[in-house]
Amino acid sequence: MFRIAHGEQIKHPIDYDVLDNLFDAISDSVGQAETKYPNWPTNLLIAHNIVAEELGEAIQALNNYAEGKGTLEQCKMEYIQCAAMCVRQLGALMKMEDK
Repeated sequence: MFRIAHGEQIKHPIDYDVLDNLFDAISDSVGQAETKYPNWPTNLLIAHNIVAEELGEAIQALNNYAEGKGTLEQCKMEYIQCAAMCVRQLGALMKMEDK
């Protein structure tokens, strides 16, 4: 459940079977990315730019879909890749010590 401003609760917006499949796809994408690019940048801004680039590709896929030039599958794959880079960035941040 998600809490909203006045303590009300709303139901989870995704069914758990879909969520499990989504996490599997993101995990697979993280693994592929780590195999291809094993070293994640230690410079947070450079790492952020990788995340931003993936989001840009997801937006482009949506634009292509909206214009009849792409597919929903392409959109999904781009968002999965974006989520995978977010996971890598969050993983790197979790390993850092607060300064």
